[in-house]
Amino acid sequence: MNEYTSYKLRLKSAVLQEARRCFLQYGIRIVKMDDIARNLGVSKRTVYELYATKEELLCEVIRALHEERNKSVQELFATCDNNMDLLIGVLGLQLKSAAAVNFAFFKDIQKYPQAEKLINEYYKQQNVYAAEFFAKGVEEGFFLPTVDYTVLNRVASGTMEMLSKDERFDDLSYRELFLGYLYVMVRGFCTVKGIEKMDKFVEKNF
Repeated sequence: MNEYTSYKLRLKSAVLQEARRCFLQYGIRIVKMDDIARNLGVSKRTVYELYATKEELLCEVIRALHEERNKSVQELFATCDNNMDLLIGVLGLQLKSAAAVNFAFFKDIQKYPQAEKLINEYYKQQNVYAAEFFAKGVEEGFFLPTVDYTVLNRVASGTMEMLSKDERFDDLSYRELFLGYLYVMVRGFCTVKGIEKMDKFVEKNF
């Protein structure tokens, strides 16, 4: 690899990291390619040579976030003894990451068709594993056997998407949405054994 190619790869990574920081902190729409270039001390032309459009750059940010999340979940999977602990671990990751994310990021996604399509593809992939995950949780005695988890998963995903995009909920933080909706929903499909673990998680984190 020659020096020029190495420089281009480092610069591309720097642009990706800066775009990720800006998009998550301020939302997507408000951030311009000019802003990213200026923050890195390079020309806008240089940024466009690396990423042809803002949406192309956004899609790369989404891919990076997805890969990072998958890696974290796999690490949890290797250390958790059961699916209840895995679920709580994932919820903990979401709380930690959401604290640094402006809800405008999720709201703005719908203005970028390719990015929204990419996220929907990731949701579909997650849904494939959801049935197996919940079935195992039922076998372990943490999740109620009377719940239709296919329907529950669709409703939960759709509700969180709606909450993040609806202006009526702009004043609520993810933490507030968690306590007002996610915690209640998860607790609702847990057995007594699952509820005990869920309540301990909330006591520790809230």
